[in-house]
Amino acid sequence: AATGLHRLGPLRLNAGMQDEEKNRQEVLTEMTDAVGSAFLGMTIGCARCHDHKFDEFLQADYFGLQAFFAGTVAEDVPLVAADIQAQNEQEMEAWKERQTALDKKLTDFKRACRERLVANKRTTLSTEVQAALQVPVAERTIRQWRLAVKAEFSLQVTDLEVEASFSEEDRKQHSELLGEVSRHNARKPTPVPAVMAVLDNQPTLPRTHILRRGNPGDHLREVGPSFP
Repeated sequence: AATGLHRLGPLRLNAGMQDEEKNRQEVLTEMTDAVGSAFLGMTIGCARCHDHKFDEFLQADYFGLQAFFAGTVAEDVPLVAADIQAQNEQEMEAWKERQTALDKKLTDFKRACRERLVANKRTTLSTEVQAALQVPVAERTIRQWRLAVKAEFSLQVTDLEVEASFSEEDRKQHSELLGEVSRHNARKPTPVPAVMAVLDNQPTLPRTHILRRGNPGDHLREVGPSFP
């Protein structure tokens, strides 16, 4: 349980494009700096980026210490019997499947309403503009291209516009879907109690490099686990 110390640092969990090496380096930096301040009694973080002229703790010492933690993986150790944990995992998988299905129903409903609104907007455009939109992009004349660009901009709709266009039946269906999602969220299984810990059970230790100015991805020479 004491290894839970290494789970207390910040994690980059935002969606979108991820720089995995940078994310991993941030975790290793937290581990290394915590060991320095808590157990060695020194703030060693600045050695991640460069050597200090009169400091014997060098950048190589920093990454040699960090290399001890390179194989660390997060592990939640359950405090319940294996059969209870397995049942909880099955319930969670079933809940996630249902959540995916509900999300798709809601997305499909909104997409249909959006397409209908756009189609209605198209009918308000002039015949020439509607014809320009039908012409493939590569085959449009300069005038058709200009008309089409202006029309496509005007055909963009926001979520608020989509909801404002709902018919009485749409509002009823939308409300029912949101209610279904809300009720399903309330039924989400509670994870079994567990201890936050880490393991170092990887068969091969990942490589550790001294980083130029501490920048992830800017590798200098490789170092192995070593004491300062």
